[in-house]
Amino acid sequence: MPDVTPAAPTKPPGAAARRWQAIILASAGDGKTRRRASDAVRLAGAALVFVVSVAVIRWSPSIEIRLAHLLNSPPTGIHWLITVLWWFGALGVLTVALVSGLLSRRVALLRDAGAAALVTWVACLGAGLLLGSTGGRPPSSDLGSIDPGFPSVRIALTVGVAVAALPYLSRALRRLTLSLLWLGILSGLVVGACLPTDAIGSVAIGMAVAASVHLVFGSPVGLPSMDSVADALVDLGIAVDSVTPLARQVWGVARFVAHRNGPGPVPADGEELDVSVYGRDAADAQVLAKAYRFVAYRDSGPTLLLTRLQQVEHEAYLTLRAGELGVRVPTVVAAGYGGPSRDAVLVSAPPPGEPLGSFRSLGASGGTGGHGVEDRSLECLFDAMASLRAAKVAHGSLSPETIVVGEDGAVALRDFRCSSSDAPADRLDRDLAGALTSAAIVAGTDRTAAVAARTVPTDVLAAALPHLQPRALDPVTQRALDGHKEVLDGLRRAVADAAGIDMPELTELRRFSWGSVLMALGTVIGVWAMIGVLVNVAGSLSTLKGAAWGWVATAFVLSLFPPVVEAWALVASVFAGVPVRPVVALEYAKSFTGLVGGTPASLAVTIRFFQRRGADSTYAVTAGALNSAVSWIVKGALFLIAIPFAVGSWNPDQNTAGAHNGLVKLLLVVIIVIGVLAGIAGLVLTFGRRIRRIVADKIRPLTTKAFEPVRNLAKEPGKFAALIAGNTGSQLLTAFALGASLHAFGVRLSLPDLLFTITIASMLGGVSPVPGGMGVVEAGLIAGLVGFGVPEDIAVAAVFVQRLFTAYLPPIWGYATLVWLRHGDYL
Repeated sequence: MPDVTPAAPTKPPGAAARRWQAIILASAGDGKTRRRASDAVRLAGAALVFVVSVAVIRWSPSIEIRLAHLLNSPPTGIHWLITVLWWFGALGVLTVALVSGLLSRRVALLRDAGAAALVTWVACLGAGLLLGSTGGRPPSSDLGSIDPGFPSVRIALTVGVAVAALPYLSRALRRLTLSLLWLGILSGLVVGACLPTDAIGSVAIGMAVAASVHLVFGSPVGLPSMDSVADALVDLGIAVDSVTPLARQVWGVARFVAHRNGPGPVPADGEELDVSVYGRDAADAQVLAKAYRFVAYRDSGPTLLLTRLQQVEHEAYLTLRAGELGVRVPTVVAAGYGGPSRDAVLVSAPPPGEPLGSFRSLGASGGTGGHGVEDRSLECLFDAMASLRAAKVAHGSLSPETIVVGEDGAVALRDFRCSSSDAPADRLDRDLAGALTSAAIVAGTDRTAAVAARTVPTDVLAAALPHLQPRALDPVTQRALDGHKEVLDGLRRAVADAAGIDMPELTELRRFSWGSVLMALGTVIGVWAMIGVLVNVAGSLSTLKGAAWGWVATAFVLSLFPPVVEAWALVASVFAGVPVRPVVALEYAKSFTGLVGGTPASLAVTIRFFQRRGADSTYAVTAGALNSAVSWIVKGALFLIAIPFAVGSWNPDQNTAGAHNGLVKLLLVVIIVIGVLAGIAGLVLTFGRRIRRIVADKIRPLTTKAFEPVRNLAKEPGKFAALIAGNTGSQLLTAFALGASLHAFGVRLSLPDLLFTITIASMLGGVSPVPGGMGVVEAGLIAGLVGFGVPEDIAVAAVFVQRLFTAYLPPIWGYATLVWLRHGDYL
């Protein structure tokens, strides 16, 4: 027989490329990127370090300078080597990131590194402009040849690129990159390129930028690899055939489904197992979630657990505890540390059945009730809630996914990661609200209410109804309600009717709203601006004493008439037949409501007033908005008319009111940004076909009645002229009051100059989140007057007089007129 030499085994195509990628890159896990809690913690920590560094830099302790000189004294013979290392550290890190991205063709690596480099450079540029080239460090002759510049762009840029690229690199390459990084920073200190605190602050900038990049684009180490999860299961004594990540992941916990092929702690070959892996992110995620809930919500949620194993033990214990109470739950198979990263792992066998959300839902039934879930399943669900409630055990994350319905109709609960023992009543009420909503999504509001009324005690239902609101529900349930927001209102009414109880007010779950935060921020800005105004007023007391009091009285009289003119215009144009006197009182009352609650409060009072006079809410809202729009149109027209006459005499460079000028520039930037955003919105509305279709199909029918005041004005030009005349008169009277205040101190400005100044100040006050524009308007007026050549002390005194009569005192009689309106049954 002829010799037959066996052919050498051929390598699969691409094997060499994969081998090189394995040397360069880390494991890609499931190939997806995710936002990690650790990056958020890193961002917060870096921001704190940066703030502390700036404070130390401004203090400039002598011990730091002595330490810098101690480091900055290498032997002369190796000084060249230290300088090379200083340059090589930065260039080496950048080279590693660039070459790794190019060789591996990993676009995400290049994207993150490039974005980190660009943003870090911009951040350093902004820090230099804001803090100065030395970060505010006082000049010192003791520094010698050490560079006091802050931040160090080279250090910040290197750290930002390195930290952004690290998750993509293999362990060996990560160690090389970190070695080059710290070698470069230490060399920079030795050659005197920066001071220690400057280096720390620069590192903080790079860390913060890299964390921000990962939060925006996601990190490739969001999930452990399938092999590492399988290894962790082997460490727990469980052999599996396959491991698959779930499509929907929870922040801080990696969730998988495994299929077992051999005997284990629970003998059932081939069964499906739920695997929860609590990695290093888990503790960070819980700390962030706990901190957010503590700040934002009245109930901060379950007890804070600081280690991964504690979280696994907590979930396992409460799962077992719920099972002891008669609730069908997953079978806990194993719990402990496992895998190469020593992650905490919880393995459980899910209860038989399908998630409640897999049955007919609102998308198919429109909320009128699906037939896939029987009443006995709903009764079983509410019985389980009663069992948990009796033991003060709260599930914490009830949703159509965590409620499982078996073939026999029995209901089981899974995923006890957010559960808590000895739970307060509010938390138990939210659990029942989650169960009610999940049932209503599938079975409809009427069926759910009927079953709940005969299964749940009336007092328990009454306590749960105020929690039927989106913020009290699990995020999965909230997403299931998208497009069906009416379900919660309908469920509240249906349950109240079925149980024979009154509809309660919704419970306020949040400690604050974004509106209140904005109002508080605006108040701080206003107080800060007002302090600056009052300080300047105190310095202008001698000027105030020399005022011509006749002109001061004239300013007072002129300030009384704008509300009267505005009331006349409103009655003559929109609300014909309404007596003028109460409308005048309403305009005065708005000076109080605007100070206390801002524009929303004034609008609410106006709507209430005209509703009491027989106008429906839509007409009243549109009329109030129309009046405000015409007011701004008039201001804009007068401003445009005044510009050609005023701009030639206005010179902002002669403005010496530093704080006021800075605030004015800041708010002008805000105005420009708002204008740009409004322009983008206009383009979208103009060219977006889908948006135009939505507007035509859904919004336009709702606005037909809303435009009734506009149509009425279009039919009667005289009324429109009255509205224009009233708002024009109000603006002119306000300008005359400012002119009279200037006359009181011997200064005269033309009417265009006054209109220009007042309009700029009104725009600043309008875009600032300050109630009544308090403090911001004053800053704008002072800056404007100084720009027209008015001495600063006179500008401060004149603005104080004008605002005294138009802003500070009117809330006093505004409150009195508000009380009169209420007693007269006008509100």
